[in-house]
Amino acid sequence: MGVYEKLRGITGNLFQFLKGEGSQIKDDAAGAFEIRDKDDADFDALRVAAIRSTNTINDVPALVDLQGRIADIYFSFDGASAPAPGTNTNEFGFCHTTGGSYTAGQVVYDDGTSLLLMPDEVVTGLTTRSAISGTISFNANCLYVLEGGSWILKGVAPDLGVEHIIEIPFDYTDTTVDSTSVVPDGAKVTRVAVVVTTAFNGSNPTVGAVVNGGTPLTIWQTGDSNLKLTNQYEDNEVKEVGAANEGVVRLTVTPAGSTAGEGFMLVEYDITSS
Repeated sequence: MGVYEKLRGITGNLFQFLKGEGSQIKDDAAGAFEIRDKDDADFDALRVAAIRSTNTINDVPALVDLQGRIADIYFSFDGASAPAPGTNTNEFGFCHTTGGSYTAGQVVYDDGTSLLLMPDEVVTGLTTRSAISGTISFNANCLYVLEGGSWILKGVAPDLGVEHIIEIPFDYTDTTVDSTSVVPDGAKVTRVAVVVTTAFNGSNPTVGAVVNGGTPLTIWQTGDSNLKLTNQYEDNEVKEVGAANEGVVRLTVTPAGSTAGEGFMLVEYDITSS
């Protein structure tokens, strides 16, 4: 049974719990309120609830509030089909389309048991790990700031709007050759070229290429070039790279008995800005 009394205060500047074994509350006489360890030798941790939507300027932030100041968005969702808590534990998410109990533009934190709604007063900026598409759409790898209730692009990723070129050399001794660079999700392959610098002398030598993700995306057919002639062959058809395609460029070379022959493939891609 608990006992309650009308206690106004104490005469000292320390108040301790657990009969001398617990943490202490201290007034440091300089206008600060401290949480001290049992020996008053160091500070103890103080835990508080995350800042709620009903708040004041003097509310104390929790760690999640500090992490969410510029939230690093790992996942996005339609409010009508929000992911179950625990699907993205310890990650921030973004509602791109209004539905259910969520409104487009809201940021949540998956703490493993619930999707904690982060107040606008806490999350004033965010960064995107991948492109987001919905009523509100974001580019990948960008910084957005909340201004007047709207998310405004403030930073452009270095890759956006820049043409990238990957060169992969190959010769008659190769079977598969991988690039060291990765073609990322959201890229558009705009041009592929095969340049034969030394003719292959086999019966029917060929080269093909894919962006070698979990689902390989073909960007060069084996019949698109004649390796027996020193020519340049090109394909300017745009090919979109999705999340399942992201990967290195893999060449498959069939020398067909060649004892000579070499060349290289150029793969050009960009990541466009909306």
